[in-house]
Amino acid sequence: MNRSHRLSRWFAVFMHKAAVKLLCMLCIGCMNPFAHLEAFADNLIQHQVKVAFIYNFISFTKWPEGTGETLNLCIHGEDPFGSEFDELHNKTSNNHRINLIRIGDTGQFDNCQIIFFPQSAAKALPDLLGKITAKPILTIADSPNAATLGVMINMSISPSDRVIFEINQREALNSDLFISSKLLRLAVKVYQ
Repeated sequence: MNRSHRLSRWFAVFMHKAAVKLLCMLCIGCMNPFAHLEAFADNLIQHQVKVAFIYNFISFTKWPEGTGETLNLCIHGEDPFGSEFDELHNKTSNNHRINLIRIGDTGQFDNCQIIFFPQSAAKALPDLLGKITAKPILTIADSPNAATLGVMINMSISPSDRVIFEINQREALNSDLFISSKLLRLAVKVYQ
């Protein structure tokens, strides 16, 4: 089974689980007409899609020789995705096992190969990124202007409610990370 087929199969299973969860939430909403599940369901689907994107960002990034078999995905600050992130724990990507670590606001990045910065960390991004400059750590965020501040991959929602992303290739190369040209072509903006 080739890598592309495995990624496609994983994404199909992931989306199937999302559909089942959404159906369950809609059924609960029918029993409680006062529940405002539509916005919650939209957020849940959006979170699941962003987590799937993060998995693909990892899959299309190459770390330097000597990087261990495990990639620690550290979540800084408040975890906006909750159990959706748990889907990535122990998944494999390019012969690396993904280990999920919620580090809170500690700023302890020593064991991280990937760091996700949620919107709650937006104000502190310049200081946080200063701690990991030129280290082979893939940084991902979903905050306005995060890529211009030095985050390598920043996600956002387009006016048509689609998840889009921009890439700061300069920061990735300075950190000895190689982002696949396939991923670069899908970005709405690439900072050279």
